[in-house]
Amino acid sequence: MIDPEQSTFHFVDDKGNKMKILIERRTETMTYARLKVGWFGSRSMGRLMARQIVYEMIETDAFLRNWHPEDID
Repeated sequence: MIDPEQSTFHFVDDKGNKMKILIERRTETMTYARLKVGWFGSRSMGRLMARQIVYEMIETDAFLRNWHPEDID
């Protein structure tokens, strides 16, 4: 689902593991992102997707300050 204020993405890998990503605009300067991998999902895949989101935002110059992917944990 994608609309102007919120996007939701559902991914399933070859092993059937699911991941849900919610990206929601909260204010002009803040965006909320939530990654859910479930009880038995891969936390490392969630981190990888979070890093990819940060990379895409850096490429579009969307951050108000310098942001480095290694700041995520």
